[in-house]
Amino acid sequence: MPHEKSNRKYSLLVGLLALLGIHSCFCDAAAADKIRIGVPDVSGQFVTYPLAQSRGFLKQEGLDAEIVVIRGNVAMAAVVSGDVDYTVGIPQGVRGALLGIPLKVVACFEPSSALMLLAGPRVKSLADLTGKTIAVGSVGGTPTRLARLLLKQANVNPDKNINYLSAGAASARLALMKQGTADAAMVPSPFDVEGKKFGYTVLAKSYELLSLPQSGLAIHANRLKEKPDEIRRVIRAGIKANQYMRSNREGSIKFLMEWQRAGADVATSTYDAAWRLYNNDGAMPIDGLNLLIQDTKEMLDLKREVAIQDLADLSILTIAQGELGIKGK
Repeated sequence: MPHEKSNRKYSLLVGLLALLGIHSCFCDAAAADKIRIGVPDVSGQFVTYPLAQSRGFLKQEGLDAEIVVIRGNVAMAAVVSGDVDYTVGIPQGVRGALLGIPLKVVACFEPSSALMLLAGPRVKSLADLTGKTIAVGSVGGTPTRLARLLLKQANVNPDKNINYLSAGAASARLALMKQGTADAAMVPSPFDVEGKKFGYTVLAKSYELLSLPQSGLAIHANRLKEKPDEIRRVIRAGIKANQYMRSNREGSIKFLMEWQRAGADVATSTYDAAWRLYNNDGAMPIDGLNLLIQDTKEMLDLKREVAIQDLADLSILTIAQGELGIKGK
């Protein structure tokens, strides 16, 4: 009889603990902050937060995140309206801030770009592009701006001697080359692999020649005051995702196959071309940010002086880095 009572008490205790565990799970789920993060597309350039969601890093930080595929300029409007809480496009964030939109860049996860200048077999160098046509995403967009900067380094006037053809997605840019409408195109991997089948060559890789921050975290300036703890956790999740990307090739390729709905060969090419572009600390390259600001001012024909503090706030990043044992640069 005592033995039966002991078993009954034990069963009741186990059941109570199980109920408490279930209740705790429900409380944790209810306590998770719901956020929406905008990414421009599913290319290898913007995988930090899709990867953070897929591998549970956002959830670890108490965040119930929805990843929304939304183009850069539209994403800026969505941040201002509150339809999206965060967006990853740094160039668009800087452009918006320079135009007076209350935006702030708070972290950088991709200090340069995976975009490369792909050219047809008759173009042997950047100088050979004089008088030629380059297919880009949109005139004034990041591919155009990177092409201009690459051409400047080769002493080619990017405004007077080059024609830019707006083609939208990278696949459409490559299609224009195949049609003979464009002599070159700004594309990310794996389109360079596809291009090699047609005798195309890579004239220049952006990340090898310049620093121009691409992917990071941009927010409405008011969020800095309203939700600094949430921003800190979002940044931490991004840093964890980048560290995973740099250290786990197999897992990252598997993720890319899921995210891009691609075969193993395409996902592998994307990873091998992109992994080194992602930093492991979320740090912002100040020289690259200054270059981005200057280039954007020229594009907008702005003459006034602009301080980095007007466009970026890296104070919460520093806190997040310290919590993860990372020394700020």
